[in-house]
Amino acid sequence: MNNSSVFAFLASAVAVVNPTFVDAADIRGVAIVQDDASLSLSGRRVRLFGIYIPALNRSCGNSVQPLSCEEQRAARALNSKLSGFVHCRPRGKYSDGSLRAVCWNVRIDLGAYLIERGFALATPEAPFEYHALEKVARSQRRGLWTFYGQGDY
Repeated sequence: MNNSSVFAFLASAVAVVNPTFVDAADIRGVAIVQDDASLSLSGRRVRLFGIYIPALNRSCGNSVQPLSCEEQRAARALNSKLSGFVHCRPRGKYSDGSLRAVCWNVRIDLGAYLIERGFALATPEAPFEYHALEKVARSQRRGLWTFYGQGDY
C-alpha cells in the first residue's frame, strides 16, 4: 500500500469520527485561535482533545510572553482552517477550567488536522485515527518530525 493509499484510508477513517448530529452539550460559534493553539469559543477556552503540542525548547515569543515555536505554528495552521462556525463536542475539563473537546470546522476535525500536519502528537486517550495519522506524519517527517526521528517520541 503506497503513502497516498494510506492517507486516503486515514482521511476517510477520520471523516467517520465526524458527527452529523448535534448534541445539546455541544458548543458552536465563531472561534478565535489563541497563541497556544487553544480556541476561544462562546466565551470559553477550549483545548483540542487528544492532542499534545510539545515544546522543543525553541522560543518564538518574547521575554514578556515566551511562546514555543510549535504552539505558534499550530496556531497559524488552525487559523488557516478556521472559516465560519466551529462545532465542538466537550470531552471533559482541565484543572484550569478550560474545556477539552473534539472540534470540527465544516467537516475537518481540527485535532486530526494538526496531527496529520505534524504540529501535534496524539495523546494516549486520543481516538485510534489520531494515532494512525501521527504514524503517517512521522514516517513522512512532517512538522515536528523533521526534527525528531521514529523513536524520539
